[in-house]
Amino acid sequence: MSEIRIRLAKLSDRDQLVCMREAMWPKTPAGEHARELTNILEGKPVTTLPLIILVAEASDRGLAGFLEVDLRSHADGCNPSRPVGYIEGWYVAENHRYRGIGRGTLSRGRSLGTQPRVR
Repeated sequence: MSEIRIRLAKLSDRDQLVCMREAMWPKTPAGEHARELTNILEGKPVTTLPLIILVAEASDRGLAGFLEVDLRSHADGCNPSRPVGYIEGWYVAENHRYRGIGRGTLSRGRSLGTQPRVR
């Protein structure tokens, strides 16, 4: 996985993320994905709790996958007095699968979740 870099998503990643989200959630129109991503990547998500998108960037600067993680005020089986990390979406492009990219994004997401404040 040495040619893959995991980093926080930027607004310039939006169009590639729209394509990946369309593959993952095909019933949602591309325009809706684009609007939501623009808000998230500009730091204006519709949620009140933190939300981040990590991307796996290949050496050619194309995106190989993403992980969308946020905090939720509650989740089944969790302590209701504390927010809980929640994976909203986890995707690896078909031509990049079985190379540890999904595991890498998940590991990075978990490490961010242990910090006092997720950004």
